[in-house]
Amino acid sequence: MKYSLGRGNNTLLVQLALKNRWWWQKTKRSNQNGNFLWTQLMCRKFISQLESLNEKNTASESELESIALGSTPNLKESNSSSDAKNSTSSSLTTSHNNFPSQKLQKLNSVNNHTNKRRGGSKMPKKDPIVCDKFKVCNHLEGHIHLSNKKALYYNMKTYYECMGENPFDYIPLTFHVQEGSTGAQFEVFNKQYEEYQNDETTKPKIQNIWIIKPGENTNRGNGITVCKDLDQIVGLVDSNVKLNNGKRRSYIVQKYIENPLLINRRKFDIR
Repeated sequence: MKYSLGRGNNTLLVQLALKNRWWWQKTKRSNQNGNFLWTQLMCRKFISQLESLNEKNTASESELESIALGSTPNLKESNSSSDAKNSTSSSLTTSHNNFPSQKLQKLNSVNNHTNKRRGGSKMPKKDPIVCDKFKVCNHLEGHIHLSNKKALYYNMKTYYECMGENPFDYIPLTFHVQEGSTGAQFEVFNKQYEEYQNDETTKPKIQNIWIIKPGENTNRGNGITVCKDLDQIVGLVDSNVKLNNGKRRSYIVQKYIENPLLINRRKFDIR
């Protein structure tokens, strides 16, 4: 099994974990033809190679026995017979039925017999997966709808509006600034900022603190800034950063939660 690591969260931890597994071999970072790819940004070329649920990475019973005995199964023949056998079932049900308990018990007995025959019970068992078909990466297709700050905001906003609810009863007051301080959304934000700044009636007084997030193409907290000064906010949204597609970066301007729920006086998040 071959793996390739790029930069990103927990790269060193992943490298340490795989380094201690003899059946994994590290390849160049640019290698996109291996079994496992760990990168900071999603690699569309690798994603396109992933098989759908209907094209399963699982092996048939004859393949499991062959792998356990150390020989190479006839993948083409066994896959075709397996597909024909399971064609009447739904893809989700079929994917679970490929490994019923009887087959796993039989595979374990074959492995135990093989290990004893080779003179040891500590020999690592081979994974019941066809290696040349197995591919996985650390990104989910469509993850942009959760990991992209702009997309997450619009998804939450659309959901609550469809439910007939006010989104800002559930999420902080948010503005999507696309054209810097001269845009229409920034004008709406500016009015709200001045309203909070001049408010003397609300007790305790609302803290005029805002969190500014890049709308696109960032992760791991990069580019996120907490601001109280309006001039600083203007400077951020007017920075005119260009994206890879040549378009101007937009910004999410969101009211900072000043009274968050705490556990033992500490902030927390659920992922």
